[in-house]
Parts: sequence; structure tokens; C-alpha cells
Amino acid sequence: MEQDARKLISDSARKYLEDPSCKKRSAVRLAVIEAIRSGAARPGDPLPTERELVDLCGVSLGTVQAALQQLTQMDLIERKRGSGTSVKNNRSIGDQVWHFRFQSVSTQESLKVLAANVQISETPDQGEWSGFLGRSATYLRIDRELQMSEGLSSYARMYLHPKTAPGLLERTSGSLTVVNIRAFLKEEFGVETTHVKQDVLVVTAADIPFDVAPEFKSVGWYEITARTQNPDGKPVYFQKVYAPVTACKLTFGKLIR
Repeated sequence: MEQDARKLISDSARKYLEDPSCKKRSAVRLAVIEAIRSGAARPGDPLPTERELVDLCGVSLGTVQAALQQLTQMDLIERKRGSGTSVKNNRSIGDQVWHFRFQSVSTQESLKVLAANVQISETPDQGEWSGFLGRSATYLRIDRELQMSEGLSSYARMYLHPKTAPGLLERTSGSLTVVNIRAFLKEEFGVETTHVKQDVLVVTAADIPFDVAPEFKSVGWYEITARTQNPDGKPVYFQKVYAPVTACKLTFGKLIR
């Protein structure tokens, strides 16, 4: 692995560790994900050894092992006895964020998420999410702007009932920039998401609660509405995702398990 990748892992892990609400194993996991997503660590590249990650990230061996186990479960790395740990693929990062994928119109390849801007807030607004999540005086809202390959951006607004993720408002937005939110909810709050119902509409830029780039104000936009549930059929989150119709294709995968 190149020295730049090692430095990125070290700097990123220590940045996340400055957030007292971020678990140490999450900081290591997020740091490795950043290295993979940025291209500093590519498929086939060996990762630093467990002991090296301990020194790079300033955490215990048990913490590193827990983070690597999570990355293995995400299918991002591969661990082989005698040959160490290496990057397995980088497609899973983008694929796991949503219940669907955006593909390039020209290449048919899945668009990769390069960066994210995340805002966490509490809102008294009521809407179609209220009937699904259950009545509450306020809801937790997560807004995400995802900068994707080919210069595209997609947007997402997620609502959760406050009882689903107590303490979420105390988390910094940075701790969610490269996180699969479904995995985050399970790891941090014990909330498992196993079922999803999705609807797709085509809307105008005026219908989107985000400020889109001028060149996309006159085109149609996908509006994907997702309602997710836990194994008991109870609601987990309500989300709307937006992406320009003319710039990408929308493909659906299997139901999350």
C-alpha cells in the first residue's frame, strides 16, 4: 500500500476519534473506507497489518480486529491466512448506500459516491412520513448531498422517529459522511432494517427540497420514496432520494436482508 494511503487512514481515523460520539471501531472502519473510496487503496492492494493499523490509528488491537471484521462483512476487504488482508472491491461502497443503484448513461457502470455533505437536524414538520413512522411532535431528519462520478449529484432526505435513534442529534455530521446508514443504525442503535417498499416518480427541480445545480434545473428528476421496516414489521425510516433523469439510469437490486 502506498504511503499516501497509510497517511489517509491515519489522518481520517484520528479525525473521527475527535468525535466523542464515534466508536473507535467505527473510526477505523470509516478511515479504511475513505482510503478505498478515494482510490488511494485499490482492489488487490494489501492493507497495513493489524499491528500497523494499531499504530496508524492510535487504537487497541481488539478495536482494529472488530473494524476489519465489519469491513469483511461489507465485502470490501478479504482476509486470508498467511497472506494478510487486502482490498477486495470498491463497488460495495456505493451499492450499499441505497436499495438501488444509479448507472452512467454512457458507460452503464455504477456511479460511485466520491464525497458527501450531511446535515442532521430535528424538525417539527409533518408530512407523509408522519403516517408511516407514527405521530410525534418532532422527527429526526438527515439530509445528504452525494457528489458522484461524472460530475453528478444526488440528494436524499431521511426521516426517523426520535425513539428509533435516541442520541442521533449528538452525533457529528462528519460521522455519517461515508456510512451506510442501515449498518450505522444497526451498529449504533440496534435497529435492523430488513424490508423496503419503494415508489418512483419523475418530478421537476422545483419539487426538490434542495438547491440543485443550474444546468439541472430544467430537467426531470427521479424521486425515489423508500419506506423501511424491521423484522417485526415496525417502521425504521422514511426517505426520498433525488437524481437527474437525463444524466443517469436507475436500477433496483434485491431486497435488503
